Amino acid sequence: MRWWANRCSVRRSCRTGAPPYRACVCLIAALVGCETVQFEARERSAPPPNETDSRDDLAGARTSATHLQVGPGTSCAVLEGGALWCWGKGSGMAAAGPQQVAEDGVTDVSVGAQRYCFLRDGEGYCAGRTFRSYYDANGPQETHDAPTRIRGAVQMRALSAGTWHTCYLSDAGAIRCLGDPESGAGQGASIRRLGTPVLRNASMVTSGRLHSCGVNAEGLHCWGASRGGALGTTAVRSFTPRAKRVEGIEQVRHMRAAASEPLTCAIFGESELACWGSAGARLLGETPVRLETPDDALHRVTVGSHAAFVVTESGALYRYAINSEGGADAPFFGTPRRLDVPPLEDVGAGIAHRCGLGKDGAVRCWGLAAFGRLGQPDGQVGEVVPAEDAVVVSFGG
Repeated sequence: MRWWANRCSVRRSCRTGAPPYRACVCLIAALVGCETVQFEARERSAPPPNETDSRDDLAGARTSATHLQVGPGTSCAVLEGGALWCWGKGSGMAAAGPQQVAEDGVTDVSVGAQRYCFLRDGEGYCAGRTFRSYYDANGPQETHDAPTRIRGAVQMRALSAGTWHTCYLSDAGAIRCLGDPESGAGQGASIRRLGTPVLRNASMVTSGRLHSCGVNAEGLHCWGASRGGALGTTAVRSFTPRAKRVEGIEQVRHMRAAASEPLTCAIFGESELACWGSAGARLLGETPVRLETPDDALHRVTVGSHAAFVVTESGALYRYAINSEGGADAPFFGTPRRLDVPPLEDVGAGIAHRCGLGKDGAVRCWGLAAFGRLGQPDGQVGEVVPAEDAVVVSFGG
């Protein structure tokens, strides 16, 4: 696994038309989180005359976005003016290519493993398979093919969709969640009812596989299932519906939990980065572990199945590969490596693809192209797009 994790930048030999054995290797590389596979040492060739570099091909397409969220298979972007577009099959999306979900008024969006949710005029809406209990495979669940308004989710300013629950942050600073109480939704929650406030006077919230975390003036707090060190504290050995303080993390500037792993990362203090939890069979720590950071100040962080990513204030993107199958002596994260992408404002990571929101407002995606994950209606299995050739997502004509 360390070989895969440390060699990353899929070349054009991984694009459509590659020999079958290379396509197979490239598919495996994408699934384990690699950004690069080199079959031979050679300089990157220039695009053919009839092929335009995606980072310059912005004319005539609606590309300017203000928010971006990337789930395991589905991604969504809020455009200027509040229109919401989503792409990639899964999480409530049946079509592969970009589809307009809402015409205007959207202020926030979040994509979980089974659904996507958004805020429109302060009210919450969700689509997809929602709120099945992790602990009861035959328990109640609901499926909504179209966005459905969540009763009680009003006067909200932020939200975060986990795997088995969704949490909302109200204008008054209260975090309330919908879904399984034992999987991160908190006390009093159900598949149709928001629970009692888990945290008050909060400024941000993030939801993961079986847990959630929020921030208020007293610090960072997490709740839900503690398996794999997800809560950042050793005070809980099973699960808790109540928020528990994560010690050692002050002045949180940004945080995100992984959708498919009990792993969370936060930027805090002057420009520090810490993560806690686990991925696969590897345990990073039950309490926060500080990571090496670039010299540039940190701006955003996100966590995927096989890597964490940070965006700096200048827009540079760095990847921390997870050595998920490494031995006991192997570091959990590899050395941060800068990727060749235009300056970013934010980034999101799915299971085998990533998307970035550029400082120019364009959304660019790379990785496994299947099922429309890169914003294209068609993507051939085995086709992997490297970060330096990221595809610009076009939202209509």
